[in-house]
Order: sequence, then structure tokens, then C-alpha cells
Amino acid sequence: MSPTTTPFQVASLVNAPSFPNAVVWSDDNLIAVANGDIVTILNPENVQGPRGVITVSTGLPFKVGVIKRDDLLSGCLLPTCLARDRQPCVRSIAWSPVGYTPHNGCLLAVCTTEGRVKIYREPFCEFQAEWIEVMDISDVLHKYLEKTNYGEPLTSLLPVMDESVSQTLAEDGLDITNFTPIKEDKRKRVLNAYTQKIDPTYDVDLSESNVINFAAKGKKTSNKRTLDNHTGYVLKAHQYASRSSMLASLVVGWSPVMQLSADDPNNSCDFFCLLGVGTKYGSISIWKFDRPSYYSIDQHGGPIQMVLKGVLEAHSAWVTSLSWVLLPSGTSSQVLLATGCSNGSVKIWMAYICDFKSPSEANQTPFSLFCEISVGDNALVSTLSLCIPAQSRDKILVAVGKGSGSFEVWSFDRKTNSPKKVGSYDAHVQAVTGLAWALDGHCLYSCSQDNSIHGWIHHKGTLFKASIPPNNLGTRSSSDLPSVSDSSYGIAVSPANLALAVARRFDAGQLDHMYQKRTQRASVEFFWIGGQEFNMSLDINLSLDIDSCSGFTKEELVIWGSKLLWSLNLYESSGKHLVAWDVLSAILAFKQCAPKFIHQIIRSWVELLLEGYLDSSTHDILSDLPGYMPQISSRQLHMLNILCRRVMLSTIKPSKVAERYDIEEEEKWLNIMLNSEKELRERLVGLSLSTVLVCLSHPAGNVEFGLWGPVGIAQMVKWVMQNQDHVDQKLYVLAAEVRGHVARLHNVCDYKEEEHCLYCSAPVPFESPEEAFCEGVQCGDGEAPQKHKLARCAASMQVCPLTPLWFCMCCRRRVSKVPPYHLHNMVDRPSDFGSLIKSVVKPLPNPLCPFCGISLQRLQPDFLLSKSPV
Repeated sequence: MSPTTTPFQVASLVNAPSFPNAVVWSDDNLIAVANGDIVTILNPENVQGPRGVITVSTGLPFKVGVIKRDDLLSGCLLPTCLARDRQPCVRSIAWSPVGYTPHNGCLLAVCTTEGRVKIYREPFCEFQAEWIEVMDISDVLHKYLEKTNYGEPLTSLLPVMDESVSQTLAEDGLDITNFTPIKEDKRKRVLNAYTQKIDPTYDVDLSESNVINFAAKGKKTSNKRTLDNHTGYVLKAHQYASRSSMLASLVVGWSPVMQLSADDPNNSCDFFCLLGVGTKYGSISIWKFDRPSYYSIDQHGGPIQMVLKGVLEAHSAWVTSLSWVLLPSGTSSQVLLATGCSNGSVKIWMAYICDFKSPSEANQTPFSLFCEISVGDNALVSTLSLCIPAQSRDKILVAVGKGSGSFEVWSFDRKTNSPKKVGSYDAHVQAVTGLAWALDGHCLYSCSQDNSIHGWIHHKGTLFKASIPPNNLGTRSSSDLPSVSDSSYGIAVSPANLALAVARRFDAGQLDHMYQKRTQRASVEFFWIGGQEFNMSLDINLSLDIDSCSGFTKEELVIWGSKLLWSLNLYESSGKHLVAWDVLSAILAFKQCAPKFIHQIIRSWVELLLEGYLDSSTHDILSDLPGYMPQISSRQLHMLNILCRRVMLSTIKPSKVAERYDIEEEEKWLNIMLNSEKELRERLVGLSLSTVLVCLSHPAGNVEFGLWGPVGIAQMVKWVMQNQDHVDQKLYVLAAEVRGHVARLHNVCDYKEEEHCLYCSAPVPFESPEEAFCEGVQCGDGEAPQKHKLARCAASMQVCPLTPLWFCMCCRRRVSKVPPYHLHNMVDRPSDFGSLIKSVVKPLPNPLCPFCGISLQRLQPDFLLSKSPV
């Protein structure tokens, strides 16, 4: 790292990380850090503010069987007997994609040194900092392995049948499942007293389940040891060690989102993702997680749908690293899984997404070996990172970090099915603890246990070392943390690839024992990487009419400008979850020192939006932009609204408009934002009204809407009629047609013509789609009626109920009924909304803001952790 490189913000940690890849960045903009026996979750927007926490507790050991006393100190069981870790700590963590919690959030998988893997979710309605455990993956795997007898034939077990043999086993047989390591001088005494009694109620049913239930109770017996005269089984030492390694998980990793029905992109009911869990045995269990059947802001939702899809026998030693990537190609889409092993081998496995549609046995995994990479030595693979550049979909980049301190980069060509070694780099002197690709495979960042961080540029098949850019944007939050770090334990890249997070551990010997050592044992440092110098291919020639500004040369501004445009274009696809925190943070920081630069960047982005529609003779693009709104996709309108509200109009207040020095420019952006929201509202209304008309035209008189049905039809019709001179004429025709079927509307939707106040039951007239006032109650003679102000749902225009509501962190609107899935996928305003409607509306409506496109969430109190998508 360059000496001038400094973080722009730092978050302190109370415990120190101990394993690689200790920091991960979620798709909904949360940071999780594995530090000791806890996982700390923080918001990068406010790293010194509220946090979430997961505390790892000691779990019950797995009961895999009994062994003889003579086998207790066998070589394969020495690691178990000599284990000293009384308090487990976190070994590996990983975030799921967005949308797999009841409130459209991310699940967090946590693997501990005990070998257990648990799934957690955010406490969105519990009002607490501790995250909620959803399930224990290890318990499910244990039951499956018991069912299959750990892949061994029953004849491999030693039977106990007569009373004499039973008495011998009572004297010599031990179950070390619950063995607690203690000091060496007490071991002999404890081993003599520590025996187990096999549960006489076990049941062996080979005809149905092929299950052997070893139900050892784990109680210390008296000096008189007896064993009931029932048939039992004793394990050999290698069998016990093998079963323990099958259950000893080491690493976890989530795949990207996948869809089974590739021919129907609007059907969001069959989205799923995979969780891979690597073990000491060399196997990887594959778990399939389906999206929830519905989202709720005030309920826990139904149980998470999870099924074991296979156990992949990947390696002959410990699986130490996992990395996923998706190869979208229509009906033949594939998912790749890269696995690293403690013996230095790296393999890439492939599976077709369609193979996950039908149920399969766990021993028949859909994955097959795609290729194997020979790293040339036996150094442990500590970290992996896969990347498929958008500019060249036929190439796969694989970065392999090793315990020796070196890392390798491989390029795999899908056309020739041959891996090519880009290079091997001895960049670190201790184990590589983090690798992360960024900016579409142009950059690679590495960190090591020797406390070094390096940046690398990948260009034309070659990797060049480059220093991390200095923090010229300034420090956003001050901190008095000491600069005494001695090692780095993970690196993660922000959703828009403009920021970097690094987990560091402090040197305890250099900390103040009275103050620092108690609460500041580690930290997470954040760096800007948008100024990384290399050429990015853009569809527009970026030419800035600006000189250097404070802290930046013109060349540096051009580099930053290209990265900002690339990040904004990254979200044009509706399949990319919209989290623009790092983009907006960088833009707002530049706006303080170079406002002209930011205006030119955003104008260049608008030109990209209107490419193909914009007249070459147009000089004032901001004035003409409202006229092109129907040709812009819904996702682009969402981005435009966010930029207008959070950047261009971030300081404007209605009461102080006259005091603005550039009121004409801000009026243009205000007009753009209002027209953009009007276009989105018209699309939402047109989609809802067309759905009702399709339902009315159905022969049966009604249609099963499935996961979404139109609501607020009466209010939408009133809004169209009140604004008939300003809305699209086709929308007025739809509203008039719906009004002609008022008598039948009650049969097809929840049609409510009149609304009443939630506080006084007075009528609530429809005057605005944003807010409402009831007519009030007359309190006395000559006094004005007392009126109540009520909020309207941003999606349905109905008066919001008093139950908890969805909340948008950008436009501050509230939503009680989420908008339909189709709204966010429109590429333009359709000429016929009915063409988007099918007889059954299957897609699950995501809780996304209809005007900003970001995830809606429950408004949390200030002392609890919340997400900041913008």
C-alpha cells in the first residue's frame, strides 16, 4: 500500500479476527465481520452508529457412535483428544443474495470452529441488536448422514450380542463425543471415569430408513459400569474420525440468484440460490434455498424453504475456500463453483440450473468437474475469487491465494476449455487472507496476514501491480483509533465497486492497556478505489471541460469520472439490486470541492440514457429531458429520481428557494424529478387498471391473481379524472372503462369508493396521492372541526393503516401494499398495458419503492441498525 493511502473512515471492533475472509459486504449494503466469538454487523454509512451482533455459543457435540478405549489415542483421533478450544469462534461467514428473508433482506451463514453452520436473519421486528437464528445446517446434515450410515455398509460395524461381550464393552468402550479436553495431568483420571451407556431404546430398521440411532446420553457413570443386554455397534478409530470430519464444516459460500424458468423472466416464484458448505472430509454439501412465498414487514413469515441437493466429494483433504459465479445463457444457464483445498488443489465444478428443477437424491449431485487447476505446490489454498468480465463472457478469471503468501491468477477460455496461467505473484510473506475482483475484472485486491494490502491491474492477460489510490476525497468520520495494526484478515468490495473494506487486527502490545485494549482490538478500514488508474471502455467519449480542483488533477478527475459513469451504468439492468450508497457518497464528496465536475458527469450520464432518442441539435438537454420520459426504462427513472433527490436537490428547501444562487438550474432538476415520478405513477396506475380489465373480461368473471392483485382502484380512477388534462390520454380511456364496471368491481378486487379516518371515522376525501385530511369532527358550536392528517400508500394511493408500514429511505414515503413486479422491469411505457398482464399474475411483488426502486424496510429507531441503500 502506498504511504499516502489512508482510509476515509474506520470502525473499531471489540474482538480480533482470526481466519481469512473475515469481512463480507452484502448486496443490501451491510458489513459483517467475523471477530472472535462474535459477528459484528454494521452500516457503512454510519460505522460509529448502531450495530447488529451474533454471539456464538458452545453447542452440543454430534453423536456419531462409540469407540473402544484402546483406540482413544490413535493417530487419527489425536486432534480430537488434544483439542483445547473451549469457546468456539467464527471461522467463516457469507451473505446470501437479497430477498431470502421475510422482509426482503439477506441471510448470513456463520461457520464456527466447532464445525457448525447456522443461518441468521436481521431482527427487523424484534427491536433488538442480536440477530435471529433461523436454522442449524449441521443438524440437518447430521440427520442425513445418520440416515445413510455415513456412506458405510452396516457390516463395517462391530456388533455386540452376548452378555460377556457387553460387560467387556462396559469396561473398555467409550464415546468421546462429549469429551471435554482438560489439563494433561488430569487426563488419565478423567478417562478412567468417563464412560458411556448405550441407550437401550435404540431402533435399527434396515428395511425403511437404513438408520442407526446412536443415542449416547453423555452421563458419567459410577464405578459399577453395566450395559444392557441389547444389540449395539462399536466404531473403529478411523470410522469415528471419518464421521467427525464429515460433520466438521470449515467454510461457507452463497451462489448468486438463479431462476429455473429462464423462458419466463417475469416469473419470480422459482428464484433460488445455493449454499455450499466445505468440510474437513473434503466433501461439500449443496443446499438449495427458495425465495419466500411472500414478504411481510410485521410478521416473521413462513419457514425458509431449504433442501439438501447433494454432497459433492470434491477433494481428499480439507476444503478451505469456496467461490461462486453465474454463467447466464438462456435455457442452458450454468453455475460454477470453485473449491480450494488444504493440499493446494483447486477445482471448478459446473451444474446446469435446469437440473435443480426436479428433486434429486443427495448422493446424486447435479455438479460435475469443469476443470482442475494445478497450482504446482502443496500450499494451502486460503482464499479464492471468481470473476466473469462483462466485456468478455467467454473468459473466467480465477484468483487463488495460498498460505505461503503467494497467489496465482488463471484465465479460463470457455471456447477452448483450457485454463491459462496469467502469473504467480509472491506479493506477501505470510498467508493471503483476502482476494477480491473489482470493476469488471480490471482490478484485483489482495491482503495478507503480514498486514500488507496490494492493488493489481489486469490488462490484456497480464497483471500489473498498482498502488491503492490516495484518499483525496477527505475523511467522512473522524476516529481516534490507533494505527498499530499488525495483520489483515479479509477484504471486500462495495456493491458499486467504488469502495474497499479491510479487516485489520491490532498489535496488543502497542495498545494502551487502560483504555484501548479493552474496546479496540481490531478495526475495519474503508478505502476509495474509484481513482484506480486504468482505461475503462465506455460508450461515450468522456471529455471534461474543467481544470484541476482541490486535491485532484484533471487526469485524476477523468479517471474518477469514468468510474462513476461505469457504476451508474451498472444499475441499468433491473436484475442488479439497486444499492447506490458508494456512488452517491463519492458524488456528494466531489460536489463539495468540484461541483462543476459532478454536473458534467451527471449530464454525460443523461446523454447515455437518451442515446438513440436525443436530437443532435439539442443544446439544453435538461429542459428537453421530461419529453423523453416515456422512452426511459423504469430502472433508469429510479436512478434519475435518486440523483435528483440526493444530489442535485440535496440542499434545496421549499421555503428557501428564492435564496438559491442557481435557482434556474435547480428548477430544471426539480421539474425533471416531478416528471419522472409522474411517469412512474402513470405506469403503476396503467398496470393496475389494465389488470382489473383483464380480470373483468375473463369468462368466469374473476381471475386468481396469485401473489399480487390490484388495490386502490377507486383512488387511482379519481387521480386520473382529477388530472385528465395532464396524464396520458390512454390512461384516461382505461379509467373511464373501469368506471363503467363499478357494479362488478367488488367481485374482482377490493374496491373501496369511500375511505374513513382511522382516528375519528370521519370521511376522507381524495385530494392528493401523497397525503390526506379527514373532514373532522365538530367539537363545539362555532369551532372548526378537528381534522387528522393521514398518510397515503405510495403504491395504492389508499390511506395507510395503523399497522407497521414499509418505508423508503430515499423519498421518505410509506407503502402498505407493494407495487407489482412488472413495474420495475418496464423498458419503456408500453402502448398497451394489457399485453403485460397474463390470466394469472404469478410474480412475487418485491417490496421496492415505486419511485426510487430501492428496497423498502421497516423504519427502525435510531438506536437500532438499519440499512442505507442510498
